[in-house]
Amino acid sequence: MFEARGMRPGVTGSGAAVTVSGVLPRAAVPVPRAASDAAAGGRAVAGRARAGGFAGEARVAVTSAESVAGRASGQLAAIRDALGVLRGLELCRLSEPEVLELARGVEQTARSMYGIQVRLAGEIAERGIAATLSVRSAAHLLRETLTITIGDARARIAAAAAGLGSEIPSGSVIEPSLPRLLDAVDAGTVSKEHCAVITDCYGRIPDQIDDETRELCRDVLLEEATRRDPTALRHVAEHIENIVIPDRLPRDTDPGPRAELHIGVRRRDGLTPIRGLLAPLTAEQLTVAIEALSAPHPIDENTPDPRPAALRREQALGEILHRHLTASAGPRDGGVRPQVVVTIAADDLFPVDAPGGGSAWSDYGGVQSISLARMLACDAAIIPQVLGTDSVVLDQGRTVRLFTAEQRRAITTRDRGCAFPGCDIPPAWTDAHHITWWSNGGTTDVSNGVLLCRRHHTEIHHGHWHIRTAADGRPDFIPPAHIDPGRRPRRNNHFRI
Repeated sequence: MFEARGMRPGVTGSGAAVTVSGVLPRAAVPVPRAASDAAAGGRAVAGRARAGGFAGEARVAVTSAESVAGRASGQLAAIRDALGVLRGLELCRLSEPEVLELARGVEQTARSMYGIQVRLAGEIAERGIAATLSVRSAAHLLRETLTITIGDARARIAAAAAGLGSEIPSGSVIEPSLPRLLDAVDAGTVSKEHCAVITDCYGRIPDQIDDETRELCRDVLLEEATRRDPTALRHVAEHIENIVIPDRLPRDTDPGPRAELHIGVRRRDGLTPIRGLLAPLTAEQLTVAIEALSAPHPIDENTPDPRPAALRREQALGEILHRHLTASAGPRDGGVRPQVVVTIAADDLFPVDAPGGGSAWSDYGGVQSISLARMLACDAAIIPQVLGTDSVVLDQGRTVRLFTAEQRRAITTRDRGCAFPGCDIPPAWTDAHHITWWSNGGTTDVSNGVLLCRRHHTEIHHGHWHIRTAADGRPDFIPPAHIDPGRRPRRNNHFRI
């Protein structure tokens, strides 16, 4: 493998010193300059000096394969010993600044190791070892040998080609397109994820682009890589591509027709997977809508929101859909506004004895749990139907049991929004919930009603929190014992001064 390497002050020919101040003695980490090919009779490999190297000096190393292998083994053993020392440190004895300094040092050292991996991958690719072993490609050989992903293998080979150059079968040498890339890796200032973004972006720049522009793009990518994480660097790369390659996509190319959304089959645990690719505007709208509703809401000043971010986003999506359907904003389906329809036996919805088994059925989801049907029944129109032996509708009654508009206005005047402690959801985005469930004999009266947002409506139906009407007519919420062992009543005073 031809390697272009710039000599930096303070780096000796045998290795670069890695020091963790006050924690670990200096340990030499090998910086390989050349390699020998025993199969080719111990051929000499010339190392080319990178642009900006040490006086442009090109060094030629003629070393036997045995001595190189022995040095490599010794240095790897020293590295493993050093790692053992680091693992055995009493980190609790370090001050906060020392912990952060050590974390930075370890990160830089781990990143610099990637430079060795890139050089080895490039050597394997250039020698054609994969073909000798009848393996499909060098990347596939790396994947099988090192148990890494094919993407990681290809990224290492691409980084080697960009940072070291290569030799084609005719004997001509292809100069490195990113000669300073491995310098940054060796210094620990960029990671392998940064390398992938840089090589991918630079590789997309057409050959027609002038050298000055290409050099500017290269410098910007390498400079920004030292200040941004790989995700943020990818945004820089996209910006560069949009400027340098303004017509990289056909002008009539619209990503919209290639968008897709798949709603999977509900799993045994009740969850339904989704996957897809959203058009840019759809993704932006969905992100804005979800982020606005998925902020954490602490239960009180001492109890943070226990929900992880992913769960908050899922519940925000449910809230968006709930508002859309209840606002009658969607298209009509057979003359009826979109609605979630769940069919359940009356004995299961209104059990005479203690709630038991049974199941419900929804138009799209199939079999549903009784608990879901009972939660939906709180603020839904219930249409009694008389079914025959094969569930054929014999008679259909009228809608019953909802709070009237006047009753809801009275509840809104009292609660002013979701009544759950600490919630700030306005009344338009709430359900009217029966404090004593209607399925348990509760009445549809103002004193038995309370406004709850969809998230806290679900929380109440889990049974951990309980609601009772206080002497002044306002609802009190009794927290579970794991939140407050004394289970003292709480109220939502967000809407009151």
